[in-house]
Amino acid sequence: MKKKLQLEILDPVGNIVVTHHFFYEAGQNNRLRLTITDNEYILDKDGKLVILTQEEILREAERKMGKGLPSPTGELYYYNTETRKKQTLFEVLIPVWTIACTNDNVVDGDKGCCVYITVEAEDIEHAKDKAMLNEEFMSHISDRKNFDRKYLRGHEPHGNYVIGKVLYFEGDPRL
Repeated sequence: MKKKLQLEILDPVGNIVVTHHFFYEAGQNNRLRLTITDNEYILDKDGKLVILTQEEILREAERKMGKGLPSPTGELYYYNTETRKKQTLFEVLIPVWTIACTNDNVVDGDKGCCVYITVEAEDIEHAKDKAMLNEEFMSHISDRKNFDRKYLRGHEPHGNYVIGKVLYFEGDPRL
């Protein structure tokens, strides 16, 4: 069932300056919510426009975004009020990257050697910079003076990880 909502903007004297008409589908149990600057209003069961408290706004957002549903990685979703998106906790807090160097000619060790570090950074290039500044990470690089960042690869880690921990695998001498 289509319904019409009329919004009128009044000047200080009370004259109508602008009128807008909105048509919407009024399904069963649908609710009408109006946001004006930072205030949110909802039409209650008696037809009165009621301002929502911050707690009610968050509860509405959680209901809308399905808080408590697991993400594909098994983590819970949370509603981020800044981005107005459903995100996992670690997506909300800080961006994290795992940087790796897996080139046998660059990393000290036998064939299959590699070194990894997980860092907090704004983007992948910033993460590569942090990895190159880490002494423990760079101690596994054979030629530090001629080292080029093109040997570094990065990705967003999933699962359990420790920020700042360097993982080094020396490879296999039988290969």
